[in-house]
Amino acid sequence: MLESYLSPYLLSYVNKYIKNIKPEDLQVSLWGGDLVLTQLDLRLDVLEKELYLPLSFVSGHIHELKIHIPWTALGSEPAVVTINTIEFVVKLKDGASSDGKSESTVSSQTKKYRSGAGSEFTPGYIQSLTRRVINNAHIIINNLILKYVEEDIVLSVNIKSVESYATDAVWERAFIDLSLPELVLRRLCTFSDITVCLDKRNASGKIEVYQEPVIYHWNLTTRIHMTFKNLAAKAASVIKLSTFCDELNLSLSETQLPMYIRLVQLVLALYYGTLDLPETGTGNSEKESEETSGKKDAAAGNVYSVYSTYYESSKACK
Repeated sequence: MLESYLSPYLLSYVNKYIKNIKPEDLQVSLWGGDLVLTQLDLRLDVLEKELYLPLSFVSGHIHELKIHIPWTALGSEPAVVTINTIEFVVKLKDGASSDGKSESTVSSQTKKYRSGAGSEFTPGYIQSLTRRVINNAHIIINNLILKYVEEDIVLSVNIKSVESYATDAVWERAFIDLSLPELVLRRLCTFSDITVCLDKRNASGKIEVYQEPVIYHWNLTTRIHMTFKNLAAKAASVIKLSTFCDELNLSLSETQLPMYIRLVQLVLALYYGTLDLPETGTGNSEKESEETSGKKDAAAGNVYSVYSTYYESSKACK
């Protein structure tokens, strides 16, 4: 049966991002078409490497994961992945390098699980079918919680619903495949009911007074346009993102404004490469310090320019 050959490949992806998963114990559920896992911890080092973010994951947890595979209609119906409540806590990277131990373990386990496939289907056929399933996967996330912690700042983002699915050239939902001559995949992502909170914590790490949300009930849509070099490419060579929203209302209190400016400064420092990280002396520390100071002044000017624009826009909307 096709299930016995494709299941190890699909389950290897689950094992890549989730800890303590034994695919051989879960194949029966997946063969039935539905797999349900609860209380899962994510492999944070793998996520950091693949996302290329200047952030470090402190924790990552999924309350419930459901995977539905339409075995009898893999060529026309998408697999559905539903996540009910996923939480992340991140902080700024400190420059420490990981030892790669976990990644090596995941790689060896993935090879082991994939080796369970038989010889009736060729590896090329299995890989092609697996890519098609992944390209058309319908992803639903209910209750996404992101939290960023930096010194006395706590930035929380709560999204009630996230949905992502494959589309055709006019951005309508469709079952698609990567094919010549275009070699393009498109996905639409919708984010519903986004709430952004910005709070200040004390020396013990607790928030004494919760501020009103900075953004409340915000909805947006993102179009993802991915171009591949060839049919065998594992990743897109060019990714273009376009984000649309009908309305955005931003509200800042006197307590939140300094924290907001610091966050914008942080974003600009990351963009310009002027973020201070522990480094050893190079002999030109004085010159480097002057150059960094100049870049920081420019970045700070950009921060206040952003705030001035926001302030003037707010007055104009009243």
